[in-house]
Amino acid sequence: MALVAPVRSSLAKPSVRLRSTGVRQVHLQAYIVTPKELSDALKKNVPTKISTAPRVIPLCAAWFLPNDPKGRTGQQVFKQKCIPSARFFDLDAIKDHESPYPHMLPTAHGFAKAMQDIGIHKDDEVVVYDTQELGIFSAPRVAWTLKVFGHPGVHILNNFRLWVEQGFPTESGEVEAAEDVQNSYPMPTLDTSKVVDFAEMKEVAKDYSKEGAEGVQ
Repeated sequence: MALVAPVRSSLAKPSVRLRSTGVRQVHLQAYIVTPKELSDALKKNVPTKISTAPRVIPLCAAWFLPNDPKGRTGQQVFKQKCIPSARFFDLDAIKDHESPYPHMLPTAHGFAKAMQDIGIHKDDEVVVYDTQELGIFSAPRVAWTLKVFGHPGVHILNNFRLWVEQGFPTESGEVEAAEDVQNSYPMPTLDTSKVVDFAEMKEVAKDYSKEGAEGVQ
C-alpha cells in the first residue's frame, strides 16, 4: 500500500505575517493566505496611477471542465463575481499552442506576453484564487505556472467561497483591460527542477511505494 505523506501543518493552518516596508507596500509571507489577510494587504496596497511600488494583485484562475453540467466557463463566473481589482488568468489561452495536449505550459515568451497583457509586473505579489463554487481547484495549477517561470511573489487564497461568506467585497462586470500593458514583463527562465517529462513521470509511477524509493516520495 502506498503511503501518503502528511500535509505539513504550516499549510493546513497557515500563519501569515504582513511585513510593512513603507507607507503602502505590504508583503504576504505565507504561500496560503486567508480572506482577511488578503483584504488587509489590499487595503494597505491601494494602487495609484503614479505609484511604481509593487502591488498585491488578486488573480482569478477559474476554470471548468468542458462537460460542466451547467455549461459554465471561468471567464463567465469571473464576470459575475470577483474580488475588486482582480485580473483573470485564462487557462485555455495561456498554454503551449503547438502541443497536441491541453493546458501544457506556455513558452517563456508566451508567459511574459500573457503577464504583460493581464497587467502584472514582475515585482507584484499575486494571490491566485478559484471560483466560489469550487473553493480550490485550478488555482494551485496557475500558482505553480507562475512559480515555474520564476515569479517571486505567489500565493493561494483559501478561498474565494470563504471570501464571499465572510462578507468581503466583490464586484461584477466586463473584464477591464490593463492600463499598464506597456510596462513589459521581463523574459523569464523556466525552472526545470519543477517540471518532469512524460518518460520520467512513468518511472516515478513505477517506483512509487517500492522499498527504497523514499527519494521519489
